[in-house]
Amino acid sequence: MNKESFFSAIAVCCLYATCAFAQTWEGEILDTSRPLVALIDFDRKILYFSTTGNTPWTLEVSSTSKDAMAFSTQIGDSSYKFFGMQKDDVFEGTAVFDGQRHAFIFQRISFPPKPKNRVEAWDQDIDVLETRFFRYDHSFSSAGRAEFLKHLKILRAHIPDLSDQAIEVALARTIALAHNGHTRLYLMRNRTEVRQSPIRVWWFTDGLYIIRADKQHEALLGCRILRVGNMTTMEAFSKVRYIDSGSATWQRYMSSYFLTSPDILFGAGVLSSDSTEDLTISCNGKSSVVTLPSTPLKKSSAPQEAWHDLAPAFLDHDLIPAFQAQTVPLYLQRPNENYWSHYLPAEKVLYVQYNRAQANEQGSSPDEFKRQIEQSLKEKSPRALVFDLRFNTGGNGYLAEPLLHAIAGHAAQTPVFVITGRATFSAGIMAAAELRQWAKAIVVGEPAGDDIDFWAEGGNLTLPNSGLTAHYANGFHHYSAASYPSIVPYVKLTIDTLAPSLPAKSSWSDYMAGKDVAMEAIIHRLQ
Repeated sequence: MNKESFFSAIAVCCLYATCAFAQTWEGEILDTSRPLVALIDFDRKILYFSTTGNTPWTLEVSSTSKDAMAFSTQIGDSSYKFFGMQKDDVFEGTAVFDGQRHAFIFQRISFPPKPKNRVEAWDQDIDVLETRFFRYDHSFSSAGRAEFLKHLKILRAHIPDLSDQAIEVALARTIALAHNGHTRLYLMRNRTEVRQSPIRVWWFTDGLYIIRADKQHEALLGCRILRVGNMTTMEAFSKVRYIDSGSATWQRYMSSYFLTSPDILFGAGVLSSDSTEDLTISCNGKSSVVTLPSTPLKKSSAPQEAWHDLAPAFLDHDLIPAFQAQTVPLYLQRPNENYWSHYLPAEKVLYVQYNRAQANEQGSSPDEFKRQIEQSLKEKSPRALVFDLRFNTGGNGYLAEPLLHAIAGHAAQTPVFVITGRATFSAGIMAAAELRQWAKAIVVGEPAGDDIDFWAEGGNLTLPNSGLTAHYANGFHHYSAASYPSIVPYVKLTIDTLAPSLPAKSSWSDYMAGKDVAMEAIIHRLQ
């Protein structure tokens, strides 16, 4: 396993912040393109890496003295060796792996005592953000770092007066001051830490609509939401905006979660209660007010994608979809597959949907899928290839590179169109940018969920008392022609833009009619 595959192939998980180790150290191996954060417990002789999360790796301590220590660990085929000197609470030295040497610096971690009360518990959580999180995140500007510390200081002073939900929202907003989509506090989507109402929603060009509901509220399916509490939907949206960072379209995507959570809406000041959600809705031209209960909290570390709710084929035994047509458009047909393809003979178009930068659990491997696409390009000679990334929120960005290079190799004969949307994020943006650069792809749809220069990679820290997880980012993705002389990029491309040259946005009637406005724009362009 080489260093690049080690950093990129393993999902970013959490470093435990709550382990009660007597001799625990945490710090960075200083790779210039992306530091690797490690937590080391010398008492139990185990090590955690930010890239491998809660997997403990066994330490072999080969020599110790009063001030010096050498130890190693084995991960797959790679051996990681450390040699360092300790002085007080700092441990510095050199790490050697894959034939390269990197400096490291670790600091002793002191874990706080059990908090005496709620205020002290939140205070300890803020300490973790102010010290350890702040130390490892690289995405804040100098001004942003000062603002981050200022906001935490103000929040500390107001803990006694705020609800837990308001503190959670305030912490999330403070982390979002990085103005970087990957730097965030997990409340919804990657993890579920708050309650939701028994509906799911989506923004269309003509408003916010209910696209799923439980059996008890099935009559609300297809209704347009006019007000949330006493606020219009746009006023409510402005209140939940920047709880996560990211582009304007990513704000739309994340609001699909936040606007269905009484906890978030109460914490953000939209609702006066966290137990119910009052909505003013319009159904069949008639307006009414409904009160929705919050469902019991089901904490989960499993990711949940809001776009799944658009697809009737995505099974949710608790929620019924509004769209139940017999003929489902291509882009909604196979939400449970990370990648798949279909040839449209009438249009002579090869359609590829890449929903997740991750190998399929069943079906073809990435290598097999690449060969299938190459065979289709050779045998069908399509007049265009459509690469649909509108729902790809990320994963292993390097997984698709062989496929994308193969597609680019045919681009002179087969023009490439890339569909992006509000849920195109992280590795999804990386794939879109690579096709833009290598295949001169034409971008269609909505703008992606982040800028084309962004910080990603990094790792997670779990706050000791609330159990909330904060993600820090430390690897720079540089896709534009802009200059960043002080930053060594983790991924480097040079493209002009990812803004769609063929904009395409769906209305509610488009969705319910089974229209794919992005594909229609492409077919029209080909004609």
